[in-house]
Formats: sequence, C-alpha cells, structure tokens
Amino acid sequence: MTPEQWARLRLRAATDPRLTAASAVRLLDDPVDHIRNTVVRHPDLPAQVLTRLLRDPDTARTAAGHPALPEEVLRWMAERLS
Repeated sequence: MTPEQWARLRLRAATDPRLTAASAVRLLDDPVDHIRNTVVRHPDLPAQVLTRLLRDPDTARTAAGHPALPEEVLRWMAERLS
C-alpha cells in the first residue's frame, strides 16, 4: 500500500463507530493532522486524554468542543477567556 492508501485506511478507522477508545487513543499519535483531529471527536475518549489534547495546538480547538470534557475543565477554560 502507498502512504496515501494507509492514511485513507486510518481515516476510515478513525470515523468507524466500532472504533474502541483504546484504538482511538493510539490514533491520536497519527502523523496526519486531519486524522488526529477526526479521532479527537471519538465519544469515548477518556477525560484525562481530552485534557492533554487541550495543550496541543493541533488538537486544542477540536478537544475544546468535546462533550465529555469534565465540568471543572470547562470552568477553567471559561475563566481564561473572560
């Protein structure tokens, strides 16, 4: 397979509803930005992983909109923006 074909395969995996949280976490290390940002939307990512993603400029914006962010993290973000 070519590198582009591998990237398409990883992107398909990132959007597959059967993808486990553990596999999603592994895909967060993907070298392709849009694959990482796609997998950040995975509904079962652990809160501590989401919090770490807020510190990464490549994933922070997507992670900030994740519905599973802990309430205390949301409050912290709101305080920083005001």
